[in-house]
Amino acid sequence: MKNSITPQLKWGITVCTTLVIWSLILWDYFNEGVPTHYIFHSDTLPGISNWWGGLVLPLFTWMTLTVIEKRLQDPTRILKEREPINILYRGICALLFGVIISISFALELSIINYMMLALFVIALIIPLYKLEYLLGFVLGTMYSFGVVIPTVFGLLLLGMYALLYHVPRISWVLLKSKLSNNEN
Repeated sequence: MKNSITPQLKWGITVCTTLVIWSLILWDYFNEGVPTHYIFHSDTLPGISNWWGGLVLPLFTWMTLTVIEKRLQDPTRILKEREPINILYRGICALLFGVIISISFALELSIINYMMLALFVIALIIPLYKLEYLLGFVLGTMYSFGVVIPTVFGLLLLGMYALLYHVPRISWVLLKSKLSNNEN
Protein backbone atom coordinates (compact mmCIF):
# COMPACT_ATOMS: atom_id res chain seq x y z
CA MET A 1 0.00 0.00 0.00
CA LYS A 2 1.38 3.38 -1.01
CA ASN A 3 0.10 5.34 2.00
CA SER A 4 1.44 3.26 4.85
CA ILE A 5 4.25 3.12 7.33
CA THR A 6 6.51 0.16 6.72
CA PRO A 7 7.79 -1.82 9.70
CA GLN A 8 11.33 -0.77 8.77
CA LEU A 9 10.38 2.91 8.86
CA LYS A 10 8.54 2.46 12.16
CA TRP A 11 11.54 0.72 13.73
CA GLY A 12 13.95 3.22 12.20
CA ILE A 13 12.17 6.27 13.59
CA THR A 14 11.76 4.63 16.99
CA VAL A 15 15.44 3.67 17.10
CA CYS A 16 16.46 7.22 16.09
CA THR A 17 14.37 8.84 18.82
CA THR A 18 15.70 6.29 21.30
CA LEU A 19 19.28 7.12 20.33
CA VAL A 20 18.55 10.85 20.62
CA ILE A 21 17.08 10.65 24.12
CA TRP A 22 19.71 8.23 25.42
CA SER A 23 22.49 10.37 23.93
CA LEU A 24 21.04 13.34 25.80
CA ILE A 25 20.74 11.35 29.03
CA LEU A 26 24.29 10.02 28.78
CA TRP A 27 25.63 13.48 27.97
CA ASP A 28 23.89 14.88 31.03
CA TYR A 29 25.03 11.97 33.19
CA PHE A 30 28.71 12.41 32.34
CA ASN A 31 28.65 16.21 32.50
CA GLU A 32 26.31 17.86 35.00
CA GLY A 33 24.15 14.93 36.05
CA VAL A 34 20.76 13.93 34.71
CA PRO A 35 18.38 16.81 35.43
CA THR A 36 15.04 16.59 37.14
CA HIS A 37 12.27 18.69 35.61
CA TYR A 38 9.57 20.09 37.86
CA ILE A 39 5.92 20.58 37.02
CA PHE A 40 5.29 24.29 36.34
CA HIS A 41 9.03 24.80 36.93
CA SER A 42 8.44 24.88 40.69
CA ASP A 43 10.67 22.75 42.90
CA THR A 44 7.89 22.59 45.48
CA LEU A 45 5.98 20.35 43.07
CA PRO A 46 7.01 16.79 42.16
CA GLY A 47 10.01 16.45 39.91
CA ILE A 48 10.44 13.98 37.06
CA SER A 49 13.92 12.76 36.23
CA ASN A 50 15.08 12.73 32.63
CA TRP A 51 15.79 9.02 33.12
CA TRP A 52 12.06 8.44 32.60
CA GLY A 53 12.36 10.06 29.18
CA GLY A 54 14.57 7.18 28.08
CA LEU A 55 11.60 4.89 28.54
CA VAL A 56 8.71 7.20 27.67
CA LEU A 57 10.01 8.63 24.37
CA PRO A 58 10.60 5.30 22.58
CA LEU A 59 7.21 3.99 23.75
CA PHE A 60 5.44 7.20 22.80
CA THR A 61 7.16 7.24 19.39
CA TRP A 62 6.11 3.64 18.72
CA MET A 63 2.52 4.28 19.80
CA THR A 64 2.30 7.46 17.73
CA LEU A 65 3.57 5.69 14.63
CA THR A 66 1.10 2.86 15.24
CA VAL A 67 -1.80 5.34 15.40
CA ILE A 68 -0.58 7.09 12.23
CA GLU A 69 -0.21 3.72 10.51
CA LYS A 70 -3.79 2.76 11.40
CA ARG A 71 -5.03 6.15 10.21
CA LEU A 72 -3.27 5.70 6.86
CA GLN A 73 -4.66 2.18 6.43
CA ASP A 74 -8.22 2.99 7.48
CA PRO A 75 -10.44 1.92 4.55
CA THR A 76 -13.23 4.30 5.60
CA ARG A 77 -11.03 7.38 5.16
CA ILE A 78 -10.33 9.11 1.91
CA LEU A 79 -6.64 9.95 2.02
CA LYS A 80 -5.00 12.68 0.04
CA GLU A 81 -2.13 11.63 -2.16
CA ARG A 82 0.27 13.74 -0.10
CA GLU A 83 -0.95 12.59 3.32
CA PRO A 84 2.34 10.90 4.35
CA ILE A 85 4.36 14.01 3.48
CA ASN A 86 1.78 16.18 5.28
CA ILE A 87 2.28 14.07 8.41
CA LEU A 88 6.01 14.70 8.15
CA TYR A 89 5.45 18.45 7.70
CA ARG A 90 3.17 18.54 10.75
CA GLY A 91 5.81 16.85 12.87
CA ILE A 92 8.55 19.19 11.64
CA CYS A 93 6.42 22.29 12.25
CA ALA A 94 5.68 21.11 15.78
CA LEU A 95 9.36 20.33 16.34
CA LEU A 96 10.31 23.87 15.29
CA PHE A 97 7.57 25.29 17.50
CA GLY A 98 8.93 23.26 20.41
CA VAL A 99 12.48 24.48 19.76
CA ILE A 100 11.25 28.09 19.73
CA ILE A 101 9.39 27.48 23.00
CA SER A 102 12.54 25.96 24.53
CA ILE A 103 14.75 28.84 23.41
CA SER A 104 12.21 31.39 24.63
CA PHE A 105 12.06 29.60 27.97
CA ALA A 106 15.86 29.56 28.30
CA LEU A 107 16.01 33.28 27.47
CA GLU A 108 13.06 33.95 29.82
CA LEU A 109 11.00 35.60 27.09
CA SER A 110 7.33 36.11 27.84
CA ILE A 111 6.38 35.29 24.25
CA ILE A 112 5.77 31.68 25.35
CA ASN A 113 2.44 32.66 26.89
CA TYR A 114 1.24 34.23 23.65
CA MET A 115 2.50 31.34 21.55
CA MET A 116 0.68 28.78 23.67
CA LEU A 117 -2.52 30.87 23.65
CA ALA A 118 -2.26 31.26 19.88
CA LEU A 119 -2.43 27.47 19.58
CA PHE A 120 -5.98 27.56 20.94
CA VAL A 121 -7.01 29.95 18.16
CA ILE A 122 -5.15 27.93 15.54
CA ALA A 123 -6.84 24.75 16.82
CA LEU A 124 -10.17 26.18 15.65
CA ILE A 125 -8.89 26.06 12.07
CA ILE A 126 -6.22 23.35 11.94
CA PRO A 127 -6.61 19.89 13.54
CA LEU A 128 -3.79 20.27 16.08
CA TYR A 129 -5.06 17.23 17.98
CA LYS A 130 -3.10 14.80 15.78
CA LEU A 131 -0.33 12.86 17.49
CA GLU A 132 2.35 13.80 14.99
CA TYR A 133 2.11 17.36 16.29
CA LEU A 134 2.67 16.16 19.84
CA LEU A 135 5.61 13.93 18.92
CA GLY A 136 7.32 16.81 17.13
CA PHE A 137 6.62 19.15 20.04
CA VAL A 138 8.02 16.66 22.58
CA LEU A 139 11.17 16.21 20.48
CA GLY A 140 11.57 19.99 20.27
CA THR A 141 11.15 20.58 23.99
CA MET A 142 12.84 17.52 25.51
CA TYR A 143 16.11 19.32 26.24
CA SER A 144 14.45 22.11 28.23
CA PHE A 145 11.49 20.30 29.77
CA GLY A 146 12.33 16.61 29.57
CA VAL A 147 10.03 14.15 27.84
CA VAL A 148 7.40 13.26 30.42
CA ILE A 149 6.05 16.74 31.24
CA PRO A 150 5.53 17.84 27.58
CA THR A 151 3.98 14.45 26.79
CA VAL A 152 1.48 14.54 29.67
CA PHE A 153 0.53 18.19 29.23
CA GLY A 154 0.50 17.74 25.46
CA LEU A 155 -1.98 14.88 25.72
CA LEU A 156 -4.25 17.10 27.82
CA LEU A 157 -3.92 19.87 25.26
CA LEU A 158 -4.70 17.46 22.41
CA GLY A 159 -8.04 16.75 24.05
CA MET A 160 -8.80 20.46 24.22
CA TYR A 161 -7.66 20.98 20.63
CA ALA A 162 -9.93 18.16 19.46
CA LEU A 163 -12.88 19.82 21.18
CA LEU A 164 -11.98 23.22 19.74
CA TYR A 165 -11.75 21.76 16.26
CA HIS A 166 -14.80 19.49 16.25
CA VAL A 167 -17.41 21.16 18.50
CA PRO A 168 -17.90 24.27 16.30
CA ARG A 169 -18.16 22.08 13.19
CA ILE A 170 -20.65 19.68 14.76
CA SER A 171 -22.63 22.61 16.19
CA TRP A 172 -22.75 24.22 12.75
CA VAL A 173 -24.02 21.02 11.10
CA LEU A 174 -26.67 20.58 13.80
CA LEU A 175 -27.73 24.21 13.49
CA LYS A 176 -27.98 23.93 9.70
CA SER A 177 -30.06 20.76 9.92
CA LYS A 178 -32.32 22.32 12.54
CA LEU A 179 -32.82 25.42 10.40
CA SER A 180 -33.53 23.35 7.29
CA ASN A 181 -36.04 21.22 9.23
CA ASN A 182 -37.80 24.38 10.46
CA GLU A 183 -38.12 25.67 6.89
CA ASN A 184 -39.96 22.51 5.85
